[in-house]
Amino acid sequence: GIYVEQITKNGPADNTELKEGDIITNIDGKELNTMNDLREYIYTKKPNDEVTLKVTRGKISKEIKLVLGKK
Repeated sequence: GIYVEQITKNGPADNTELKEGDIITNIDGKELNTMNDLREYIYTKKPNDEVTLKVTRGKISKEIKLVLGKK
């Protein structure tokens, strides 16, 4: 998974349930192992597309919807 080190203020993730320290394990059902996996997937999308992230926070696993911003 991908460790969320920082959430950019006023960025697309700032107004979601995603928090610093979360681990993103997949996006739209696609498993993520590296940051490059995430980048490659996001570059196939357009601004304002909605994606679903599966994240682990401690022992809790949850899905978070996120609307993509401009590249």
